[in-house]
Amino acid sequence: SSIFAMTNAYNIYKILDERGHRVVMSEDEEEIFVEHFMPHGLTPKQFKKVMAKAERITVQKGTAISKQGVTLDSVYLVIRGNTRGSAFGRRLSAASSVTGNRAALKGGDSGAWIGEIEFLELLWQKEHPLKKVFPKDEKEAKMNCDKSLGDLNGKEDTAGMAGNGTIDRVTEKTNVSERKEIGKGAILTGQPVERPSNAGRALYTIVAEEECELARFSHADLEDLMKSSSDMRSAMTRAMTAVVVGRVVNFTVSRSTGTPTWSTWLDQWKHSGGAILNVQSEKIVEAIKQVAPQ
Repeated sequence: SSIFAMTNAYNIYKILDERGHRVVMSEDEEEIFVEHFMPHGLTPKQFKKVMAKAERITVQKGTAISKQGVTLDSVYLVIRGNTRGSAFGRRLSAASSVTGNRAALKGGDSGAWIGEIEFLELLWQKEHPLKKVFPKDEKEAKMNCDKSLGDLNGKEDTAGMAGNGTIDRVTEKTNVSERKEIGKGAILTGQPVERPSNAGRALYTIVAEEECELARFSHADLEDLMKSSSDMRSAMTRAMTAVVVGRVVNFTVSRSTGTPTWSTWLDQWKHSGGAILNVQSEKIVEAIKQVAPQ
């Protein structure tokens, strides 16, 4: 009980330490804190700790920050500048970051974070690894081996307390139960196995529409931050998942039904090596019918 009390006291001290200190911020830092972190419960001291892990970078107009289908190893926060998001050749306002989106869109600036959902997915999979699933024949061999050892140990332990008939009946009943479990497709857990290879791949292509300033967080640094305290993990998770929710809201209320712009098509074609170009063929066919001679 004393160890339990000491552990709790230490965790409480860490939380109070993260919340109780006053920090000095520049005007630039205060703007970032108020817009992206403060609404989700991150304290000023936690914010300074987060930004200490960030690499501030500047990307030029036309730079692909993420490419759809390509695995990401970092998470980005758009600090300044506008970005254009697209998927399958269609522009997505909900995945774009534009100055004023925070006030103009119901879901806020839902394109401010880039790669956050991919990171959260990878972190969850890392902390919840799949277990090896044995084929049926391998299961039976493993179960038979375990059963034999159990029978041997059981007979030795109960030899003085039960007759051979009792042991045989128990063994027979155990065999039936194990065969039923195998028939149901029981899974024997043991060695972790790899997750599907598509985990962590970018859902969207994000291109800088102008010179942009970004805060880049490597997955390793973000993982360290998430593990530093439960309070930090909760606040950072809220900050990133709020963007996901905002993206869903902006998708839902979007009334954009027009054909994608040429710039969006070019984004998809250019950053997929010319392998993909998705167009709305129905709209093109309809347009041809309208101009074709009757």
